[in-house]
Amino acid sequence: MILAARSSVFLTMFKSEVKEDKIEITDFPYEVVKVGIMRCYGINEPYNLTMENNMLLLQFFEKYNMQMFKNELEIYLIGQISVLNVCDIVNTSLKAKSPKLKHYCAEYLLNCMRNSTPVPNYVSLDNDFAIQLLGKSLGARPNT
Repeated sequence: MILAARSSVFLTMFKSEVKEDKIEITDFPYEVVKVGIMRCYGINEPYNLTMENNMLLLQFFEKYNMQMFKNELEIYLIGQISVLNVCDIVNTSLKAKSPKLKHYCAEYLLNCMRNSTPVPNYVSLDNDFAIQLLGKSLGARPNT
């Protein structure tokens, strides 16, 4: 079973009492599940999903413990960070338990703060993350 070899979660599911030898995944859109499963079978299509679906794919990889694919997607998402999506990406990094992606987003936002670059959608930032970011920003400044 290829899925079981790529994911300890799928391995556990297949070992349990699955009566029909099938698993229904309803908490992610079809396109996200399709790309996630295709990766297990070695079909390495570029991440040509929408940004929203790529962020859901990261959560899919986290939920189903597919660390290798999660790492690859994190690297891709790091390269996609912009003022338009950084808030959504950082919130996704928190949901997907991705400290590396969270770190890159934090550094990007700190640079935006230093350069007075406006970040639309900043109000959507996770409150705890925003407070930590503000603390880093204020703590990094020399006393005047």
